[in-house]
Amino acid sequence: MPLTRRRRFLFSLILLSFGGGLAVFLGEGLVRVFAPQPVVRPCWQNDPDVAFRGIAGCSYHDDWTPQFYSYDVALNNEGLRMPHDLSPTDTGLVLALGDSFLFGQGVAEAESFAGRLRKDIPGLVNAGWPAYGTGHAIKTLERLNTTYRSREVIYFCYFNDLYNNAVGDPNYRTHQVDTSGADIRLTPTLVYSEGKRRWHRWGIGDWLYKHSHLFVLVRRILGGDNGQPGFLRPRYDDQLPPEEIDYMEGVTLAYFRELARICQENDQRLLIVWMPCWRELTLANDTDWRNNFPFTAFKAAAAASAHANGYAFLDAAPLLDAALPDTGARVSTYYYGEGHYNARGHAWFFTAVTDTLQAWLR
Repeated sequence: MPLTRRRRFLFSLILLSFGGGLAVFLGEGLVRVFAPQPVVRPCWQNDPDVAFRGIAGCSYHDDWTPQFYSYDVALNNEGLRMPHDLSPTDTGLVLALGDSFLFGQGVAEAESFAGRLRKDIPGLVNAGWPAYGTGHAIKTLERLNTTYRSREVIYFCYFNDLYNNAVGDPNYRTHQVDTSGADIRLTPTLVYSEGKRRWHRWGIGDWLYKHSHLFVLVRRILGGDNGQPGFLRPRYDDQLPPEEIDYMEGVTLAYFRELARICQENDQRLLIVWMPCWRELTLANDTDWRNNFPFTAFKAAAAASAHANGYAFLDAAPLLDAALPDTGARVSTYYYGEGHYNARGHAWFFTAVTDTLQAWLR
């Protein structure tokens, strides 16, 4: 190839690269301004066991939904939202499992239920993480049990865990569900496909999911995901079909049995706390939220399962109702408009259940 042609080729390649880079830069800026996307929070990391968990020692300011809340998050040496690190020599630990409620999404750590409870229970380990279902809690328990010793485990089961537990999306589910026999069987499995796990190991995709609004938008247009865990939302306009209700109940009870089995093998006492839907309470529903799931029947089945499988089950709904003021209690008083408890809601839950939790721990 003559030198002049080679130079022309290199010059064209440089121009093409520069033009492509400029187009990406401008496109990123335009998307950020006019169509911002739900990028992944900075301190989240992909984990093939549970989809997402926290990065150890990381902190960030969460203003992803500023119309509802803006707050600071700091994670300890295990990537948990706690003000202090854990040590294998720690004693008197009480392991708390759950989702975004226990994590304290939307409020300062000191204002959260876990932050308030830690003042009474210094050994409380807050292992809650947003979007976790019961399978995620089980795998978190198994991971922490390899390093730390706790005698008590409390799983805060938010009502939408029933929906999350029924999700079969390989980008979210933690166990394979087998319904072919008389009893539902759960088999641990890795999240994501092998190709996606390799993509995450390289780290390029994780960086783009956290920093590039343009990348997330293109993925959505092409039918991909946005790097966030996907799961059903617990809001329905119509009654769920009976077969779907039966499946969600059966799978969740199977998860409860598995959680109890692991605790028994590790000489741990287990308490499952039912965190009710707003429709189970006497709050005035000043929102358009709907939920037609028959929680009463499920709670009766969960209580029977607890008796049969050697763990304790606490329905927090009566305690929450008893802690309400005589008049004026509304959904919007205790919940953000997107569904999470606000600071007043966390204080309400703490006031309602702390004496019962303390009695169980004694």
